[in-house]
Amino acid sequence: MSKSSFVVRIERISVRNFKNIGEGTVYFNEYKRLERKDLSNDDYSNVLGIYGQNASGKTSIIDALSIVRQIISGGGLTSSIQNYIKKGTDGFAISISFLLSNDPKAILLNYDVTVKQDDKNIYIDNESVSYLENKDNQYKLSDKKSLFAYSKKNGVKDSFISLIEKKENKTILNYLAYQKTNITVDNQSILSSALFNNETINIIKEEKKLSGVIDAFEALIDFTKNKFLIVTTNLFDGIDVRSIGVNGFDYDENQDKVHRNFSILFGKQILDIDKYNDFLKMLDASGKVLNTLIPGLTIKPHVYEETIDSNGKKAIVFEVMSIRNDKEIPLFFESRGVKKMLSYVGDLIGVFNEDGTFIATH
Repeated sequence: MSKSSFVVRIERISVRNFKNIGEGTVYFNEYKRLERKDLSNDDYSNVLGIYGQNASGKTSIIDALSIVRQIISGGGLTSSIQNYIKKGTDGFAISISFLLSNDPKAILLNYDVTVKQDDKNIYIDNESVSYLENKDNQYKLSDKKSLFAYSKKNGVKDSFISLIEKKENKTILNYLAYQKTNITVDNQSILSSALFNNETINIIKEEKKLSGVIDAFEALIDFTKNKFLIVTTNLFDGIDVRSIGVNGFDYDENQDKVHRNFSILFGKQILDIDKYNDFLKMLDASGKVLNTLIPGLTIKPHVYEETIDSNGKKAIVFEVMSIRNDKEIPLFFESRGVKKMLSYVGDLIGVFNEDGTFIATH
């Protein structure tokens, strides 16, 4: 996928009948102004805090964001999604608003999805994309326009199908939507979006009448795959006994930004030379930030030897160490707080270094 020309921001998320929430919405301060179609002020909020009592729904918002990321990135959902349906209801709904900006162009795009369950099946009952955009470099958004809509009852909306010129693509599009949006309760198949799946996106790329929107769709997909991060308490599972997951951003051979993650095992571990160099770059960046936060602390690998791995490739045997006052100790013996910071500081570097990188944590 080509590099996105848009910077993407999440402005609002709403849920209905999701876990313990009947209905609720979380949004940044500027969303109400954007809803009024006003783009005149570009001083957007960058940090949003949600606070409340235990079981008030904070974690549910993180879970809803995770589901949206999974759907739009094309990862799909398994039958475990039924666990998010509020007891006493037959399904949940999520609605989210994204602001896509590429000065002077701006799009406020809304994505809505409803997941339901009956005795035998879990399915996407409704899914839609609507948007407002500015015209002629104005600081005003247009009226809301419906672009894509799918329903289990009626299939893909006729107004979207009418934009598809190739007859065979019309048939394929409806078939894909039907096939991908329904799984049986006990099946481990993937429940996918009618829109955000590789086959449908490839069809859209071929259609001239949709050339104006494919950039927006690809921007959302790129955002959810590479710049939309969720940090939950699960990240710290095993942090005291097994390993630490270290995350951060890097660039691949095509100079496209990619999100990487590595496991720091407690004790000796081995990585081939290429992976070790990528790991070393990430650890070095994270270590510099940690040293600023905790003066006198250095996190570095202690290299024991070079060897050949099972694939016949040069590899490095090493152990990650914590260094204080020139004394080197295995990272296992470092404090839990330092281990936790090390696990997510690389992602925070990405957030501060590039517009459009989003991290949600609790």
